[in-house]
Amino acid sequence: MTNLELLEQLDGARDLFQSANVQEQHEIEAIRTELRLRGLFSSKQIRPTSLAYESIVAVLFMQMVQTGARLTVPPTIQSNPHKYSIPTALPRDLTAAVKGNLLSLEDSTYSASLPLYQLVQDTLARVNGTKEAAA
Repeated sequence: MTNLELLEQLDGARDLFQSANVQEQHEIEAIRTELRLRGLFSSKQIRPTSLAYESIVAVLFMQMVQTGARLTVPPTIQSNPHKYSIPTALPRDLTAAVKGNLLSLEDSTYSASLPLYQLVQDTLARVNGTKEAAA
């Protein structure tokens, strides 16, 4: 994956977040909240910009679970995200997701792990009121 592809993935997640209908907004917010409860985001005080960033990450993680998408972050971007128009918190939060066993990392490529899959599926089931919702 090139730097351009990473930017396209982030832009796609941003577009999905910004164009989400009410039900999708509930789903995104629920996933974002679950990720925050697991200590993924380091920001103590939520601001509109951090809320939007966290929601975009939630969309990315949902896509990783639902479509099997992977996120490749080259080492140059990991060390200097500000030079590539990447949110500066992204490398830190991806590392936290790996440490939290939500993502797997191999050769600079992140993919969803089973706990992330379960988190997304259980959260969506609770939000949507389906029978699969965790008790």
